[in-house]
Amino acid sequence: MSGEAVRQCIDMENSHVETMIYDDYGYPQVSRRKKLPDPVEKEKGVSLWSMIKDNVGKDLTRVCLPVFFNEPISSLQKCFEDLEYSYLLDRAYEHGKKGNSLLRALNVAAFAVSGYASSEGRHCKPFNPLLGETYEADFPDKGLRFFSEKVSHHPTVVACHCEGRGWRFWADSNIHSKFWGRSIQLDPVGVLTLEFDDGEIFQWSKVTTTIYNLILGKLYCDHHGNMEIRGNRQYSCKLKFKEQTILDRNPRQ
Repeated sequence: MSGEAVRQCIDMENSHVETMIYDDYGYPQVSRRKKLPDPVEKEKGVSLWSMIKDNVGKDLTRVCLPVFFNEPISSLQKCFEDLEYSYLLDRAYEHGKKGNSLLRALNVAAFAVSGYASSEGRHCKPFNPLLGETYEADFPDKGLRFFSEKVSHHPTVVACHCEGRGWRFWADSNIHSKFWGRSIQLDPVGVLTLEFDDGEIFQWSKVTTTIYNLILGKLYCDHHGNMEIRGNRQYSCKLKFKEQTILDRNPRQ
């Protein structure tokens, strides 16, 4: 490479550094997408019922479905969606440092519920990763590092670990699914654990998710059941997700 070419490369690098914008923590601000790109092809008008009508009462994790019933992410990446509102854990850590254990528990409960926000309007399943496949996410501006891996194939088990500002989060997830004709029931199996740097620990498990109207009507999913958030110190919490009924005017309570 000639001397002139080297100088041009250096000038380009310097100009990039000068225009780089940094946050309050000294990390460069990264422009991140807020949604997945629109599909190139239109969704095919194939009935889900025609594909799974012979599997009533069976575990659908062992049933092969056409690829267009999947959304363009894997189960490993979908686990990270539970950390979308990680700032609630940052708040919980700060409240605990100030001695306000009640506000810490309230923010942990809000975080446990926030993981269901991404399910609105999404009825497709993520792709099943290969055994040993991993996914990593690094958000320096949020002080967040995440890692997930598929650790078992049958049954399918995904383990994840995340570190934030003053806290650590880890979980393993496995889903038992049942097809009941007009609906699919998804029962999560596994424990989610949150530990703060001061030693306080909270643990909980996810509630049941059911997808309705597989044959007629508009598809929708509902989360229902009891969630118990167990703390090892002063506070614990119980949340009840009400199952939607025909007469409900305020669904998803």
